[in-house]
Amino acid sequence: MSHDAVVALLVFGCSCEVLCVAGVLWMRNGFDQLHYAGAASTVGVMAFAAAVVLQGFPSLSGTIDCVAALGLTFLINPVMTTALARAGRRIRYETLEPRPEEFEQQP
Repeated sequence: MSHDAVVALLVFGCSCEVLCVAGVLWMRNGFDQLHYAGAASTVGVMAFAAAVVLQGFPSLSGTIDCVAALGLTFLINPVMTTALARAGRRIRYETLEPRPEEFEQQP
């Protein structure tokens, strides 16, 4: 039973990652691509972490290291995505302030 759950979690995590990669490839704008790149470190990563916890490594330290790395990916990616978006906006528009035409696009 545990093996089937691990395989199901890994298949689910891989399918989430494939969808995120397809979204990055499909989007034309770099800022839109960041949304899909950010999503790549949420659901799929947590599925991988759950699979590692269920299956485990031969040593407990290997399991803890793997879960810690996946947890750091989950926690650090929003900061990295925001920093990258701010840097891209500053390079493209030379400011972080919204432009007047962006106010007109709001619903």
